[in-house]
Amino acid sequence: MFSKNLSVRFISSVAVFFPAIVFVVLGDVYIIAFVVFLAGMMSWEIAKTILANEKLIFIGLSIFVSIISVVVFGTHFGDKIVRITGAIGLFPLLLLIWLLKNPNVAMKLVLGNILIIIPCWCILWLRFSIELNLLLWVLASVIATDVGAYFFGKFIGGKKLAPRISPNKTWAGLLGGIVGSIIVGLVFGFAWIDADLICLAVTGAILAIISQLGDLIESGYKRQYGLKDSSGLIPGHGGVLDRLDGHMAAVTLITLIIVFTDSPFLW
Repeated sequence: MFSKNLSVRFISSVAVFFPAIVFVVLGDVYIIAFVVFLAGMMSWEIAKTILANEKLIFIGLSIFVSIISVVVFGTHFGDKIVRITGAIGLFPLLLLIWLLKNPNVAMKLVLGNILIIIPCWCILWLRFSIELNLLLWVLASVIATDVGAYFFGKFIGGKKLAPRISPNKTWAGLLGGIVGSIIVGLVFGFAWIDADLICLAVTGAILAIISQLGDLIESGYKRQYGLKDSSGLIPGHGGVLDRLDGHMAAVTLITLIIVFTDSPFLW
């Protein structure tokens, strides 16, 4: 069972990873279209989960399309620093409200879409504001975190990290994720990024913790609705939200750091 599941996860990861890298490297309108597509899929997953009447999904998507259009144009033609700082400043508050068991379905839907938009905004801003190698390092760090957490969790196991939220996650998995992210940071430092290796290692470790926190937050959201996966769009991984929760947390953190320090490093 383990081997079969691992094979499915690997094939799905490859099928998703290479197109994603191509769009990120190409930049321009290509990454905009790709990010908007992913955002639409995540919006659909949230609407499908929150709305009791699935016919209302189209209402949720129309709300999202309107907002994301403003976001994309604002990212390219507005004052990026001011806009992105304001968006990130709202993120923790909106996240807290969204995670509460609020009976207002409309509020849940709108907040869920906004919480998708902010990280999508961040990834676009990062692509057009920093060097490509730094963005690829951030994305690769999250992937390495997932891989390290998966293998350490499976082969070492041990005490659960947050059993009431995500029963499969362990402290060993958290450690494995940190190790994986640090290794990727060091590889980028030796091969592609002109930065102090300690800076890369420390920031990589924090990125690993933040990305796994993003994973736990999404797991907590799913538990409110009794779900294992946000959808079945990606075999072996669940939905787009399941695959990108760590990336969303990581790019938001890095954007916040850059906006206030003019550097992506925390050391």
